[in-house]
Amino acid sequence: LSLEDNKIGLRGVATLCDVLSEHSYVKHLNLAGNGLNDPTAGVLGQMLKVNYTLTCLNVRQNQFSCLGAKAIAEALLSNDSLNELDISWNKIRSRGSEAIGKMVATNTGLISLNVSFNGLDALVSFLALTTFYHASFSLKSFPAFFPQLI
Repeated sequence: LSLEDNKIGLRGVATLCDVLSEHSYVKHLNLAGNGLNDPTAGVLGQMLKVNYTLTCLNVRQNQFSCLGAKAIAEALLSNDSLNELDISWNKIRSRGSEAIGKMVATNTGLISLNVSFNGLDALVSFLALTTFYHASFSLKSFPAFFPQLI
């Protein structure tokens, strides 16, 4: 299901998540470029805690900060069915990357994670994420962009 660039907002995502929490037929969900914020990430997180059918979530190019990243990461601590997460082009910064890193260390279902272009403090985030990446048994694809290290 692709709802990319539709400006669906919190109300639209809340309605969608209500449906996805009870009717688990959708495997791929694309919410890229909708200007979604941290409260919206919280709603997505609640849905991810109960939806074990969704395997791919694309939330790139939104407005998530570290709080939004934490909400999604905390939900994925108890959901190993999501295989792909693209949270690139947000504003999760270092504290958000730490939450994602902790999730990656314990989540056994995630195969692909894209956190590139998030304004990450290069060295701190690189060390945190790669440490957890190496602890992960399942993650195969891990694009992250750290321009200050190049």
